[in-house]
Amino acid sequence: RISRGILYKGFATGLVTLIGFATSIILARYFGKNEYGKLIIAYTVVSFFAIFTNFGIGEAIVRFLPKYISTNNKKQLNIFAFSSSILVLILSAFFSIILFKFATLIAIKIFNQPDVAYIIQIGSLYLFCYSLLYFLNSIFQGLQDWKIEALLSIFSPLVYLFGVILLAWYSGQWGGSFW
Repeated sequence: RISRGILYKGFATGLVTLIGFATSIILARYFGKNEYGKLIIAYTVVSFFAIFTNFGIGEAIVRFLPKYISTNNKKQLNIFAFSSSILVLILSAFFSIILFKFATLIAIKIFNQPDVAYIIQIGSLYLFCYSLLYFLNSIFQGLQDWKIEALLSIFSPLVYLFGVILLAWYSGQWGGSFW
């Protein structure tokens, strides 16, 4: 079982790295250095906010979920699962909304790049989706279901790619300066 888990995790990590590398090359070539730089600025801001959407909940799940399952403590397991789910939803929504609302301020005051504001706003949707994926990933790590955990880890760069496609569609559709 351990060797299969290592195989799944290794395959998923390699695939995620390959998808990330290919996506970076394609985006850099497609958008050019200036527009790709704006995308990276927005991604950096979103990644910073991602730190606060978890508050260690994922790590707590990986630690305590197996403990509650092995001791057959269903009451504590239900309380833990419910409270961590609600907390992740609240934190993810809260920080995504904060990021969306303050995107213009961040883009202008911190980076002096007003064009980055709508990219950060779209990134706030990515932040919410990423936080939920991270939470689900932590659950399957805690359950030690490496196959599903590996599949979920592949979705993270795909969610990022979907966000970039959404950004390209949004800027092309409404005449944004990204093109």
